[in-house]
Amino acid sequence: MRLRVHARPRIHTGLVDLAGVSDRSFCGVGFSISGPCTSWCIEDAKNIRLNGISHLDHLALNDIERVVNDLKAMTVKGFSATLERSPPQHVGLGTKTSLLLSLIAAINRLKDLSLSDAEIQQMSGRGGASGIGINLFFCGGVVWDGGHATTDNLIFVPSSTASATELPPLIARWSFPDHWTVGLVLPDNPTFFGEKEASFFKEKTPLPSDQVLLTMSAVYHGVIPAFATANLSLMKGALERVHSTGLKREELRAQTEKTIDTFRRFQSLPRIASGLSSLGPLIYCIFDRRDSESREALENLARLTGSKFLGVFSGCNSGFEVEAA
Repeated sequence: MRLRVHARPRIHTGLVDLAGVSDRSFCGVGFSISGPCTSWCIEDAKNIRLNGISHLDHLALNDIERVVNDLKAMTVKGFSATLERSPPQHVGLGTKTSLLLSLIAAINRLKDLSLSDAEIQQMSGRGGASGIGINLFFCGGVVWDGGHATTDNLIFVPSSTASATELPPLIARWSFPDHWTVGLVLPDNPTFFGEKEASFFKEKTPLPSDQVLLTMSAVYHGVIPAFATANLSLMKGALERVHSTGLKREELRAQTEKTIDTFRRFQSLPRIASGLSSLGPLIYCIFDRRDSESREALENLARLTGSKFLGVFSGCNSGFEVEAA
């Protein structure tokens, strides 16, 4: 049997509580978009073979090796897995989460392992900080991540270095508005991953409690209602507040001068709600799909700033897909 699995990227609007001011730390809101996708082609084989992964960095390769070893321990025999396409790494699209979850989900289907969603999530090793990617993989749309229980010894670290002792609960899900679309702009090369990402969290957290409360207000009384009511004007204002306080403000300040300047210019465009996904440098721009002037403005500004325009994508209101290849 030969199967192909497709996983969509995610946009993360920002972690919320990195001060331990509430009963749940981390938390946040994110959404799934239609591309650029991660796709694996999987088939039975005598031995285990992995193809098309030479362009991945050592961090991703190590995690893929760990997942394969876990599958071997479950008496999984041979299979051939070819990575046919994947988004850029370390830019804010949740690429590693998609890579690992889609590989496990494909082998689960190919070998009829009957793994539950939670078991697939646990095997991926993701979700130690944010639960956005591990939940959106299965359901798509817009999700509210319930984070982790706040404890006295909680250390604020990124998902790349945190062990997921508990899976962040999915508090709520909404459909991404049909008439909205998302432009993706990459102004610079990746800056934060691996040790540098871990150092950033160590230096910047815990955050002042008042900053976290302002972030909560902007996210829970701004971003979430904007998605729920498809109010683009509310979304634009809410994202501006998110980026002016808390961790997202620190993430933005840590970017290169080019990324900061480019972000501010996109943020100033009317009828477009812009944000920095995760630790950047990816800028996402939400606008009405019927607004051709806004799309033209995005493309023109990307060219003017020397940024890479990755395209315009719709929201994705469904999870991963597996099909016969």
